[in-house]
Amino acid sequence: MPGFAARVRNSLDVLWLRTLRRLARLLGARFPLVLALLLSTIAVIDTFYYPFMRGLETRSYDFILRHRVVAPQPDPDIVVIDIDEASLAALSDEYGRWPWPRAVLAELLEGLEQQGARAVFFDILFADPDTRNPESEALFNEAVARSRNSYFAMLRLDRGRDAKSALHASQVPGAMRALAAGADPTVAMILPRFPAIIASGRVGTVHADPDRDSVVRRLALYEQAGAWRIPSIPLAIAQGLGMPVPKEREIQINWRGPPFSYRYVSFAEVHADSLRKHKRRDPREFAGKIVLVGSTAPALFDLRATPMASVHPGVEILATGIDNLKHGDYYLALGKRVSLAVSLALIWGLALALRWLNRGPVTGTVMFAVQVLLLIVAYVSMNVTRYYVDLVVPFTFGMAFFILQSVRADLRERAAQLGHSGTLMLEPGTRFRLLLLLVEPEKGYLKGRTRAWLIDRICASSVCARWADPPYRGRGILGSDFAGLGIVYWLLPESEDAQAAIAERDAFAEQVATLERQHVKTVKHEAVFECSGERPGVVGGMLIDALQNIRRSQP
Repeated sequence: MPGFAARVRNSLDVLWLRTLRRLARLLGARFPLVLALLLSTIAVIDTFYYPFMRGLETRSYDFILRHRVVAPQPDPDIVVIDIDEASLAALSDEYGRWPWPRAVLAELLEGLEQQGARAVFFDILFADPDTRNPESEALFNEAVARSRNSYFAMLRLDRGRDAKSALHASQVPGAMRALAAGADPTVAMILPRFPAIIASGRVGTVHADPDRDSVVRRLALYEQAGAWRIPSIPLAIAQGLGMPVPKEREIQINWRGPPFSYRYVSFAEVHADSLRKHKRRDPREFAGKIVLVGSTAPALFDLRATPMASVHPGVEILATGIDNLKHGDYYLALGKRVSLAVSLALIWGLALALRWLNRGPVTGTVMFAVQVLLLIVAYVSMNVTRYYVDLVVPFTFGMAFFILQSVRADLRERAAQLGHSGTLMLEPGTRFRLLLLLVEPEKGYLKGRTRAWLIDRICASSVCARWADPPYRGRGILGSDFAGLGIVYWLLPESEDAQAAIAERDAFAEQVATLERQHVKTVKHEAVFECSGERPGVVGGMLIDALQNIRRSQP
């Protein structure tokens, strides 16, 4: 029974190993090129048709932003007057719930202009009338009419509602004609209701379109509506203050830090000081400042998700956009085509290197080094330049190539060994012819390139050549004599014709010598063994006996 069980096990092993050999032949020398073609096709689909790797790109972008070593500081001349929870509570006794009478905001505007604020922006949509306080409405409109540096918000509605709107793009306050000829389509928008605001033209949209994951990373500077451009509030303020503005329609926001990185002043504190006879605050506190009046109170729902935090005040997003335009340090995304070009260059560079240059461990090291270099370049570029190019997607494609190529190399090596290390059994009473080719380098170990070349030839062998690592892996007393060897062998029943195997062995020996330029020594050996006893023999034992005989016969 033990002998029968061993024979069954041997038969199953041989079946599996032959299947492995067939698979290895399919994964032949053209495999890197086929794999490169497959990954290139996937990269093109991701770029132009279905961006299934967009999530990976955005997560890596967010990670780099949060962990920059060199990050710009918020401009100290940009200040937020915050209608926070404390302000809502402090003014509720006198003015009730939000919205407060517009006269309160008129007093704030006049006080800021008296101090010499460079610009005052109200991140408040003045769309609904305050029917209970008409005098307050009139006071606010008059304050706006006297102002020369105040800016206001308007809201862009869903574009699907444009067809039902009666408002044309040319009628939007602040809209600029960008083309000499073109359409004047209708646009769905909510405009401020005050005539002085409409007449001033100092308005802009305040929406920040999030990406598919609902995170705000970009800021649209304007919307093209036919021949007209409708500005965002950062662009309107930048133009009003004479700042240089980019030609791009949108920018990647260069965040200054987590929420509340800018200077915040509570609205309640400023309002309370304006009522005091003896002021406690600096009377020039806001001189030369760009002041944004907005809210961080959760009750007013002006909060967004950004790469820096899951909850980011909307007013600070606009402050950051204004800061970016003022300093011209917004990020410019180089686009998906650049990322695709890097991906294709990496994939095909690795494929050609594996196919024609070097197939050994050196190539694997270079492949890994290139992947690391891509991540370093992506990280450094966002720290010291204004340009961002997605190199994480090329890194992913390169890593996929590297892993699949490594799996392929492992399968081919397993197929080349064909279970030599003890699983392949020999039937008792059978005589076998063993043909050996030893490839021994002048010093050290066999080069990875030569090893890979031999494994490729063995997988394509028509007479079932096999590969064996040195016994004991070259370690210990018994293994020291065999360290560094490459062992190729052919095992046939003695009754079979061995001419084809001998010819293949001679060809291998000649080609290896040419490949290594005479830096290796090849030793040919032939022996006949009989598996004696009642139990099956092991191939590994026969190889060790043959190697020891060769060593004893050498001077």
